[in-house]
Amino acid sequence: MRRRRKVLDVKAKFFRGLADLSRLSILEALRRGPRNVSEVVRMTGLLQPNASTHLNCLWDCGLVDREVR
Repeated sequence: MRRRRKVLDVKAKFFRGLADLSRLSILEALRRGPRNVSEVVRMTGLLQPNASTHLNCLWDCGLVDREVR
């Protein structure tokens, strides 16, 4: 029962990541390759704080990765 709950939690996080137009827009921008936040903002038309919030959500959902420079 615990394992099933954990699997469902992972699935819920995944679908949460896809359940927003802004996050889908970001994912489309990232399909073409890695981008920094400024590039994501330019490509999506989102404001920087909004884009950062959505990127954090996508990272938390396991849909994007971070690269520290």
